[in-house]
Amino acid sequence: MKKIINCIGMALLSGCVTTTTLKDAYDNPGWPGYITNSVSAFDNKHQLSMEPAYLSDATSLFRLGLRWNNKFREGQYIVVAEWGGAKNFDPDSSLGLNVDGKISYLQPVDETQFGVVSQKIVTSKGLVDVSVDLGNQTHKQYWVSEALLNKVIKAKKVIIRVELIDTYWEERLEPTGDAIPTYHKYPHIWAKAGFKNFLQLKGDASL
Repeated sequence: MKKIINCIGMALLSGCVTTTTLKDAYDNPGWPGYITNSVSAFDNKHQLSMEPAYLSDATSLFRLGLRWNNKFREGQYIVVAEWGGAKNFDPDSSLGLNVDGKISYLQPVDETQFGVVSQKIVTSKGLVDVSVDLGNQTHKQYWVSEALLNKVIKAKKVIIRVELIDTYWEERLEPTGDAIPTYHKYPHIWAKAGFKNFLQLKGDASL
């Protein structure tokens, strides 16, 4: 699993990818940064879901996504932390954000949950559809306000810290210098640009 993710990340940094090839691969359900917009026929619940997207140089196993539905309180969202493998999160620990030197903590939606593990298979569209088995993914959810999300989007430097059992992981939210050329071609597969895209979509009057 780790090998697959690292290969994808290294491909992004190779400089050989184009905007068209990135769109063919990533503008599909399940891929990093993809946003699903749905309305339930049962209870009319409107939901937006952004697949966990890349941080830093896109080679780590850690990614971040967003969730929202119209049953949430005004200005309330969920950040989804994803680890690319079967991994236990520290259940009641917060998700730390250092936003331009100011530290905030996001509280877990479920303080008893070590993370939900599921297997993910995605498909990239092109001349030939290719299925990619990404293996196990572990997800844990944290509450976040729209105000803090906007600060994260506008910040120059954001460091994320997630607490795992017996260890932790820290990573820069913004793309590294090596990743910038790919980021400029297709930014929304990175979490920071994806967050901005998500809030813009959510702000549509129809929602």
